[in-house]
Amino acid sequence: MAPRPQRVFSPGSVKLDASGYGFVAVTAPSGVVWNVFLTSINTTETSTLVKPPRFNLYMGNSPNRAHFVETTGSGNQDSSGSPHVLYGGESLCGEWVGGTPLSTATMVVRAMQQEL
Repeated sequence: MAPRPQRVFSPGSVKLDASGYGFVAVTAPSGVVWNVFLTSINTTETSTLVKPPRFNLYMGNSPNRAHFVETTGSGNQDSSGSPHVLYGGESLCGEWVGGTPLSTATMVVRAMQQEL
């Protein structure tokens, strides 16, 4: 009998550079498949006076326009429920543009993991 799927919570963080840019990739471990059901994003910026950064999501381990998936309404305190399937070694990459310099940006991938 195949093992039951289990929930995974996989975060990745990056410190935004002096221009407010940064990206991070979250990768499924080898030997499993992730059925991603939620991707959440956040930054350490808490001021409501600051314009939130733009956030772009890509398939792969770095921003690549050919693998663009979607953008969210805000790069801070936002999420996407778009489903994705990642096999071991495949990644989702989050990119923040126009954020607060030197703030920390985090992307959390939530998925059901199944062993292959």
